[in-house]
Amino acid sequence: MPTISIDPEDAQDRLKKGIDYAIQGEHDHAIAEFDAAITLNPGDAMIYMERGAVYLDKREYDRATGDFDAATRLKPEHRGGIWGRGRAYLGKREWGRAAADFATIIQCWGADTNAYYNRGLAYFGLREYDRAISDFDAAIALNWDDVEAHFQRVCAYFAKREHGRAIARFNIIVWGLNPPDIDAYRASLRSFITKKFEGAIRAEEYEYAIACCNAAIQLDPNDATAYYHRALVYQMQGEYDHAIADYGAAIALDPDYAMAYLERGEVYLNRSQSEIYIWHAGSVGLGGAEEFCRASL
Repeated sequence: MPTISIDPEDAQDRLKKGIDYAIQGEHDHAIAEFDAAITLNPGDAMIYMERGAVYLDKREYDRATGDFDAATRLKPEHRGGIWGRGRAYLGKREWGRAAADFATIIQCWGADTNAYYNRGLAYFGLREYDRAISDFDAAIALNWDDVEAHFQRVCAYFAKREHGRAIARFNIIVWGLNPPDIDAYRASLRSFITKKFEGAIRAEEYEYAIACCNAAIQLDPNDATAYYHRALVYQMQGEYDHAIADYGAAIALDPDYAMAYLERGEVYLNRSQSEIYIWHAGSVGLGGAEEFCRASL
């Protein structure tokens, strides 16, 4: 709980208390303080900025956009309002508006690693992959150790189906950033890719999800789970031949991968081209290897 003493009729005191709550992650209390501060002084851009930042953390993007709009109207020269609004637009997947805000930041305040990176994300969302790559290149030029920018560039090349270039750039991440502990770094990178994949699936950004799987396979060609995940995405997209191939790759690496057999069987059924439906339970606690064969539909 914030310990600072305040005058409840002083907008700046309520602002400071709200910031204190926000730092501690007490978002609802912070918003209540910012609401009170705005009532006392509705012309203070900084209050809208701080409340918008909390809404952004809460992923309440419409409210965040409204606050950053208000901050920008009150103080057009304030970089933070445009920046926050751009981030909110990314959250809302309004890619064009996000790209425009980050372009304004670059134009008005000069080269900025994060601005190039975020505009690159917007271009990726628009499927303007060449422009996305150009921005990720610019971000990397300003900060070589920016792993996020390196990774997004890899994904953009995979999305363009330029696999050779994607793999070359991915190898830079694995071998070219000179981390002090390569094994720990690779484990961290694997976790990073998994989180990106999970986020892409939740957002139904399937091309990006496939790019994440491609990166995971490049990191470890013997990762059966990466092939399984990529097969799931292909299955969601209705690309059944690719899905079957990847389920097969997962099974070849792990013959007891029960879910890979099950999902591959589902693909055969969905295609209505199956002569046999195989369920291989394997040694995963299902009573040993079993097969269930069903006649052609």
